[in-house]
Amino acid sequence: MSTPTLYRDGCGKANCRCHGDPPQPHGPYIQWTAKVDGKIMNRRLSPREAELFREWIDNDRRLRAQIDQLRALAAEATDLIIEEARRTGEEVELRAKNPRLSLLHEPLETICEVPGSARVRSTT
Repeated sequence: MSTPTLYRDGCGKANCRCHGDPPQPHGPYIQWTAKVDGKIMNRRLSPREAELFREWIDNDRRLRAQIDQLRALAAEATDLIIEEARRTGEEVELRAKNPRLSLLHEPLETICEVPGSARVRSTT
């Protein structure tokens, strides 16, 4: 997810200060940009909304990092189990008996769904 950013903008009025010399653009505005269902979406945020979005985005990034660590750990454990099985000649059932454990190999979007933002992809 992208982080909310500050920007200043000009308007369409020819005699406005934003078109002066030197230009004095309007703003600052806070904007959040993301890709939703393959389309770029822009949303202007209040300062409070931007604060909440930053917090949610930070939480999302931490969660994704933890899931990446769990996947790496699961892959490492799988390699050790296979190596041990080869060494001992034992057969190994690689498919998890508990369907929840097999989620470690699924894309994050199929594991957890956030209402209203399940299909959001970052533009950065």
